[in-house]
Amino acid sequence: MKFKKKKLSFLVCGHLIGAITTPTFANDEISTKLNTIIVSAKAPVNETTFAGSVTVISADEIAASGASNLTDVLSTATSVQLVSTGRNPSPAPQIRGLDAEQTLILVNGKRIPNTDRTVPSSPAYRYGLVPLANIEKIEIIRGPASSLYGADALAGVINIITKKATSDWSGSISFYDEKTDGTNSKGGHGVSLSTSGSLGENADLLVSVESSDTDPILDDNNLGSLQSGREVENFQVDLGIDLASNDRLEFGVLSSDEEGTQFNSSGVESDSTDVSNKIFTLEYFTELAGFDTSFSGVSGKAEVLEGTKVWTVDENDLSIDSQGRLNESNYLSVGINYRTEEAERDDTTTFNDKINATTLFVQDVVKISNSSDITIGLALDNHSKYGSEASPKLSWVTQITPILGVKAGYGESYLAPSLSQGSSAYVVSAGPTRQYIGNDDLKPETAKTAEFGFTFQQKNSTGAITVFRSEVDDLITTVETVSGSLTTAEYNNVNSSVLQGLEVTWSLFNDSQSRKLNLSYTYLDTEDKSTGKELTNRADHLAKANYFHKSVFAGFDMDAAARYVGDQFTNTNNTEVIDAYFVADLGISKKTSEETTIRFGINNLTDKVVSNSSDDLLESGRSYKLSLTSNF
Repeated sequence: MKFKKKKLSFLVCGHLIGAITTPTFANDEISTKLNTIIVSAKAPVNETTFAGSVTVISADEIAASGASNLTDVLSTATSVQLVSTGRNPSPAPQIRGLDAEQTLILVNGKRIPNTDRTVPSSPAYRYGLVPLANIEKIEIIRGPASSLYGADALAGVINIITKKATSDWSGSISFYDEKTDGTNSKGGHGVSLSTSGSLGENADLLVSVESSDTDPILDDNNLGSLQSGREVENFQVDLGIDLASNDRLEFGVLSSDEEGTQFNSSGVESDSTDVSNKIFTLEYFTELAGFDTSFSGVSGKAEVLEGTKVWTVDENDLSIDSQGRLNESNYLSVGINYRTEEAERDDTTTFNDKINATTLFVQDVVKISNSSDITIGLALDNHSKYGSEASPKLSWVTQITPILGVKAGYGESYLAPSLSQGSSAYVVSAGPTRQYIGNDDLKPETAKTAEFGFTFQQKNSTGAITVFRSEVDDLITTVETVSGSLTTAEYNNVNSSVLQGLEVTWSLFNDSQSRKLNLSYTYLDTEDKSTGKELTNRADHLAKANYFHKSVFAGFDMDAAARYVGDQFTNTNNTEVIDAYFVADLGISKKTSEETTIRFGINNLTDKVVSNSSDDLLESGRSYKLSLTSNF
């Protein structure tokens, strides 16, 4: 089969624009190669030339790490701290200390419904949608991205990019079994299957399924849950049809069902959840006036059952994206997105509300010299409830020498209130003496972020040092009033905060990439401007190391990971603290045949157990994991 997939740099085949290179220096020994296009940037840039801070985690790194789910993978990323969430506590990622729900989650550049913001109690329902075996890479933008993606990208973007079908039929199947040590849990197990190939001359198909089951971790009395049990089933189908040399049509279905189970202190099942996500995509790729262009439609629906709470969240998107070179000095990206969101709750509380929003964005990467680019971006959002917002971005990237580069940038971003927060029709009883109500007068949360840094690149190493500062205004929280025996908690814009710090990243690798060491360190300083106190559940120091070594001995490969999490306050008065701790993992793997690999790993070697003030586990202790992957 001969595929005629578009040359669309960031939507279909990013590697095809590898001819667009970063600055090179004549007569110098070191030349910079563009080896990893940042799809999320909507411009021909790599990690070094991206107008901001970004981490790319490849499929090879995911496979070598032995990760079981997406949050396992995200835990290795720079400036990402996993925190426990509300109901059925499960980990969710904070980027640079900003709340997890302030990050936009994309799958192949397409938004998924933000149930974590719409459904109260800060759940984490957006991280189990994509079968892990079908992820090609994950791009994590740290810092404002509203200039490209509009609302929800206040803290940054996590873009999960899935694999594309190959011309010849191939696939893989994986199994894993994990046992815990010293905790009241049996562990977990899972299986995944992925296959793809051609359907005749002009079509291709990819199918991927995944199922996992993790037992709850119970307290010392073997009764109450310290960590929820989870059953997750994922299903993904992508069908592509080549219509002409530059035209392609793609259909996609993504389905995920997740059940979570907790037990109270009496050993009785409580606070169970059942979350169903279904996302349908239709996308047409073509070329218009020399610009790579896509027309896409996405329909997403999430159904959430939390105990007795029944939620339905719908999000539908229509988008046009176009990008290409105006001339030798300007690479232009433009687009428009129309989005509708609707949330409905139908149980003891009846609630329904919906909004629509239109985002128009434009970005120009201007080459001002052979070694310097300026990126100018602007998004204009028109929200049916909150009016218009402008999100500008300006950044400068220059290569001073073949080794040393400089980045500087400023960007603004915003996040509209959720449908429940922003409606006075949302009134929820939390018992006979307490209720929560929405507020029609809320304003969007906004952030202004500046960063400056140096980049370093040599033949076998790359690195960066970056300082950043974000001022976040109109943060939404509840304000309580008491009338008789009834306490009312109403959503209000009351807080402003500052989050600033330092990031250091470094990667070292050999010529064949058979050995690689990734290092990162983040110092984070936060302040609640209304109290002068530090924000809670944010570690002041976060250090990580990940090492991969192929054929370390007797045909065995080795992977190792370590992370240091600094002190973090757990209450607003800053009187209660989780002390700093260190966790390390180790794994070895070996090919038992040309197509089959077996891996054994020990997570949390020192059996460190850490919980927060609500007794939710942040680190659950040592576990042993055996996995097998076979390609066909």
